[in-house]
Amino acid sequence: MSDPARSAGDPAHSAGPRLLLVDFGEVISVPLPENTITELAALAGQPSAIFLDRYWRHRPAYDLGLPPAEYWPEVLGRDLSGSGRLVRQLTNIDVRGWLCLNPGTLRTLLRHVHRTGAQLALLSNAPEPLARGIDCSRWSRRFDYRYYSCRLGAAKPSPQAFEMVLSDLGAQPAEVLFIDDRAENTRTARGLGMHTITFASAGALDRDLRRLVRETAAR
Repeated sequence: MSDPARSAGDPAHSAGPRLLLVDFGEVISVPLPENTITELAALAGQPSAIFLDRYWRHRPAYDLGLPPAEYWPEVLGRDLSGSGRLVRQLTNIDVRGWLCLNPGTLRTLLRHVHRTGAQLALLSNAPEPLARGIDCSRWSRRFDYRYYSCRLGAAKPSPQAFEMVLSDLGAQPAEVLFIDDRAENTRTARGLGMHTITFASAGALDRDLRRLVRETAAR
């Protein structure tokens, strides 16, 4: 279930939680780019607004493991059983769009790891094609563990997703700082006993993490 990527510093020397559990979409990545939406909607033969409504309406099942060959027909509202090339095009464009990173977030996380020796773990609601794309990206090797809803069989904000990750990590909730842009996700994590930051920007995240280090050092 977990995907160890590298060794981190000694947790005994960490300032603050020893594990950072971080969301991917719109935290490490930027929001799905407008040109990606336009390209997908054109392939779908739909106005962008209608396409986006259908894209997000059916996304939860895709994030839980629905294959692309079953997801895209739902989005397009038509049978694609003889259109394997179109399904592959839609899937590849979608993954490429989500892999547009927010470099400021990555720099901030890696600076915090360097300062504290904390470990990095990823927890993303993501379909299998995106999970594979992340795993094949060089930057993802900086994350000691990577978890995806499509492989867990549970998605945020369900407590089950967090509980499965905690169990696999062998971590207590109080040892984990969870970072996500969606308040409903950080609310669930906080209810389980984790430290949380609701992501707004890379700059705000940097300030929050520095404050965490100062407060921990002052104890």
